[in-house]
Amino acid sequence: MDSYTSLAKCYDIFMDDTPYDEWLDYVLEVFERYEVPKELVLDLGCGTGIFTRMLSRKGYDMIGVDISCDMLQIAKNKNDEEGLDILYLMQDMREFELYGTVRAVVSVCDSINYLLSDEDVITTFKLVENYLDKDGIFVFDFNTVYKYREVIGDCTIAENRDDYSFIWENFYSDEDRINEYDLTIFSKEGELYSKSTETHYQRGYTLLQMKQFIKEAGLEFLEASDADSKDDVSDTSQRIHIVAKCVKPKTTYKEERKIMDKMIRATAANAQIRAFACVSCDTVEEARKRHGLSPVATAALGRLMSGAVMMGAMLKGDDDIVTLQLIGDGPLGKATVTADSMGRVKGYVDNPNVMLPPNSLGKLDVGGAVGKGYLQVIKDMGLKEPYSGQVMLQTGEVAEDLTYYFVTSEQIPSSVGLGVLMNKDDASVKRAGGFIIQLMPFASDEVLEKLEENIKNLEPVTKMLETRDEPEYLLECLLKGFDIDYTDELPIKFFCNCDKDRVKKALISVGKKELKAMIDDGKPISVNCHFCNTDYEFTLDELKAMVREL
Repeated sequence: MDSYTSLAKCYDIFMDDTPYDEWLDYVLEVFERYEVPKELVLDLGCGTGIFTRMLSRKGYDMIGVDISCDMLQIAKNKNDEEGLDILYLMQDMREFELYGTVRAVVSVCDSINYLLSDEDVITTFKLVENYLDKDGIFVFDFNTVYKYREVIGDCTIAENRDDYSFIWENFYSDEDRINEYDLTIFSKEGELYSKSTETHYQRGYTLLQMKQFIKEAGLEFLEASDADSKDDVSDTSQRIHIVAKCVKPKTTYKEERKIMDKMIRATAANAQIRAFACVSCDTVEEARKRHGLSPVATAALGRLMSGAVMMGAMLKGDDDIVTLQLIGDGPLGKATVTADSMGRVKGYVDNPNVMLPPNSLGKLDVGGAVGKGYLQVIKDMGLKEPYSGQVMLQTGEVAEDLTYYFVTSEQIPSSVGLGVLMNKDDASVKRAGGFIIQLMPFASDEVLEKLEENIKNLEPVTKMLETRDEPEYLLECLLKGFDIDYTDELPIKFFCNCDKDRVKKALISVGKKELKAMIDDGKPISVNCHFCNTDYEFTLDELKAMVREL
């Protein structure tokens, strides 16, 4: 799946006879027939965004995904010229990731033919199914085996325009049904021409194959038609339009989530490495529900809670507490989390409703929500003064900031990984957890090198948890090749120790003058706990009784 480079700048010129208007009419008719509202639509393999912009002008909220940086830059420039609001993501369609689900996915101009194996097509279609709303529609086209074998295979095409010329040579292999085409492009530069070459590969498919791929991906085949004649598909169809539908019921949070949250502690390499790992899905989901968190706020607070619960396990006393604060200038405001040594954790953010578009990788933009600022770590271990350490935020993505804290403030070589994955249907928490790996001072260079190699090849935390939702699996991946000695296991839960009596004591502490002012207002008061978002009501009689206690 080579990306377009030299061809990108002249692609639109040589594609000016492509029947985009006909394709648009067809897609709009499909959308109307299957009642696709003017909501979010993905254009997969969008190229320079010609079709993406056409749908945007019709009122659809568009996302464009393509593997070519050069093509996407042209698409973005066209966006700016027209003032269109389209999100473009540079991603391989076999691995694309979106912020949430979409109402429809389209893929035109034989983008699917760039997938050169059955596995690539099925993988891509499974991602389409994953990111489609229930009953969402997938519309795409593909070139047939007949077209490559009988029409364009082993032939040469040439075109000459004012500023560009090209020679397109095709070489078709019937054995693997792959068509190689070599492009030679001549670009006019003053009185001279510059020459560049590119090689692309496409594979031909049959309608029968596509139906099977659709079925294996969990989609439902709806219809097929000849893209040129608009009639039924025949043995001589060169391009085929397909419509499929997402019908598989989505697993709910409660149905999917079975494992209890826990944290494990381990050593490896004869105690040269100490390691912590946790799964915290239920705990983060509890925080999300209590505070009504947006997805990006859930990801930020959830990562901080997972980090805090593992750092809490590093404390020695039952009454010891660690508090982590992300204090940035972003729209999230301050995020505060407190954890103890028994796996209990609580937290909140200043702005639970913060909403941001995905970052450049299509992920929740936690760094953008947090902004620039600092991370503060406070450890209350029963001493005269609590320990406090502070470091500047490196990314605002939490894991990198905790890694930096351990290295600079505690001088412990560490690696921290944290992740929160959201369900697309109801914005609940699907996976959450993380790890902390630390090297002991006596660790050998050999151990360090092997551990660094493991970390270098590590998948994201949420992807590992999708494979196996257990903290043991995280450590198995991290400590591959080492003997692991599991030393401890703790249950994790969202826990706030507030109650009405504690809040009453806090009210009394404000003093008689303030309490009398509350009474003079003539109304009962409500006090909210920031950590668990619980409201405590106090009547006028209760306030008067507090005054009498003073």
